[in-house]
Amino acid sequence: MGELRMIVATDYRRKGLGRRMARELYSLAAKAKIEELIVKIMRPQVAARSIFRRLGFQETLMPDYVKDLKGQKHDLILMRCDLEAMWRELEDYIVVADWQRVR
Repeated sequence: MGELRMIVATDYRRKGLGRRMARELYSLAAKAKIEELIVKIMRPQVAARSIFRRLGFQETLMPDYVKDLKGQKHDLILMRCDLEAMWRELEDYIVVADWQRVR
């Protein structure tokens, strides 16, 4: 199991850097045969949630679980990706696609 943590400096946000870093970390985890990845994100981090959703992560909500620097409570979103299951699904899809192509 692995946990991904990323921080993108304010000056570099909205330039695709977070997406590139997330994809690279995801790829490294897959190559290392990590079975499952976890990401913890506060609800206001909409862009980060979107990036990980596109990578196949599923969300679980933990209401009012964390506080920001101002002391305000926020929901924590646990995002989980079962890489092992995803690879099995992809292999099944490839086998079916290959079978349909040769028929």
